Amino acid sequence: TWALGDSKRPDAEPLRFTTAELDAAGIDPDRFDLSA
Repeated sequence: TWALGDSKRPDAEPLRFTTAELDAAGIDPDRFDLSA
């Protein structure tokens, strides 16, 4: 699972995605500074 924080709302709960969901969205986790 990946935690994707919202820089506009740093106090908000990070969005969480699985690697499969990111792949389906065409997002490469390595391109982002994401915490696994």
